[in-house]
Amino acid sequence: MDPLDQVRYEQLYQAQQGALLRQGMRPATIDGYCRAIKRISLHFERPPPSPLSGFATGRY
Repeated sequence: MDPLDQVRYEQLYQAQQGALLRQGMRPATIDGYCRAIKRISLHFERPPPSPLSGFATGRY
């Protein structure tokens, strides 16, 4: 990821963690969801919510 995408990713990651916490999710659930988002972002080298095609997600 380029530096601007990395900054955007960090902001989205923290916002997602906060949203899941406010929804009352358990820490292990929050960790699992956030790790999945991180793995997908690193694989495709772009932060969410960048659109991914069905083909791209199938490749993952």
